Amino acid sequence: MRGGMDILISHFSKIGIWKKINTHLGNRSPRAEYRNDEVLQTWVINALSGSNRLEHSQSNRLSLLSHPKLNKGISPDTISRVFKSWATDNIYFSKGEGRHKNAPLDKDEYLRMPPEEKLKAHEVNINDKLNDLLIDTVINLGLLEIGKEYILDVDASIIETRVSDSRPHYKRTGVGYCPVFALLGGVPIYLEARNGNSNAVFRLKTVIKAAVELAESRGLKIKFVRSDAAGSVPVTIGYLIKNKINFIIRAHGAFTKNNDGHRPWKEYTGETSHIHSFANSQLKLNDEYVRLLWYNATFKSSRPGSKLDGRKKIFGILTSFEDLNESEIVKLYNQRGGMEQVFSYLNDLGMKYMPHRELKYNTVFMIVTLISYTFFLYAKKYLGTKLPFVKDNMEPRTFIKAFIEVITKWHGRGLRFYTRAEQFRIFSGVP
Repeated sequence: MRGGMDILISHFSKIGIWKKINTHLGNRSPRAEYRNDEVLQTWVINALSGSNRLEHSQSNRLSLLSHPKLNKGISPDTISRVFKSWATDNIYFSKGEGRHKNAPLDKDEYLRMPPEEKLKAHEVNINDKLNDLLIDTVINLGLLEIGKEYILDVDASIIETRVSDSRPHYKRTGVGYCPVFALLGGVPIYLEARNGNSNAVFRLKTVIKAAVELAESRGLKIKFVRSDAAGSVPVTIGYLIKNKINFIIRAHGAFTKNNDGHRPWKEYTGETSHIHSFANSQLKLNDEYVRLLWYNATFKSSRPGSKLDGRKKIFGILTSFEDLNESEIVKLYNQRGGMEQVFSYLNDLGMKYMPHRELKYNTVFMIVTLISYTFFLYAKKYLGTKLPFVKDNMEPRTFIKAFIEVITKWHGRGLRFYTRAEQFRIFSGVP
């Protein structure tokens, strides 16, 4: 077992988080050897120790079995079997045209579809029980405070995987899943899993609605919703306007193509250096006028060596804020780039290694990985006040190397660290 993990195991037990999780997940059969919370605890500990595949947890099994705070050495097969028991059935949607587009299908209709049509259909999995557990764990760990306002970020991400029900995704670089994540204040609170051929726009309004209702049911307030261009469709904007929810959303490229070239462009003097000029206008959506901020910028691609780098391009941002100036809106929108960093961290914790063949089982693993990520955020917050080298911007792999991979040994009177002298003086003072 990684030595630095011993401190966190003791601390997590001290704050009683596992008892709260067990209350939420409920009891297994009286004949079951392990409780639900013990299985989840085992995987979270393994994930934070660098095991990003279920089978890798075997290497820590004996250490956990001999650990005085656990005495449980749960095998990868048992973890997998219990995770599967938490799954919920998929729901299905057609990919027809007109009024039949994205129409709901029952399971029998889906199974009777020809193979070529089945490949085009949408498969969606929503695990409400685990999403409830996710947001309650976030609150119980103190990562979000009831009554406070937070920014809600919503985005789809491609998970490249070749499991049996993966599909070619909209980026056309392979096959995989396309889940939609909702982050409140930078902390994940909701996930809807979909197969790869579901694009970013599909059901985005439904996900935003579910995330807003989930947050508000826990007493958390939404400052505004932030999304990329997938959120700029009329049905999503209409929902936000109707429910008086503020938003800052990247405008779809079709809006910029309709630029008539006669807007009063003004020089941009904000902090973002690649923006040259801006212009304000109004866009009519669903009989409502929405502020549309245009800005002329030098394109920066996320792909190294892209031919588009350095080209000038017109971008647009749709917003409900009439009182914010252009610099403030651009700055607030650009902060959503942190979501890409979160996706990278989730991959470090195992999100890209799907352990099962079916979406409904892999949805459980995705949400469990989000729960592991919340424990990682809490660990940084807790240790950051005690250890100078634990920083807010630490990646999981850096955290594991700097803190988790420390040699320890249990003695009759407690935990002893075998490490360099200066590290020993720091670590030995952590309660």
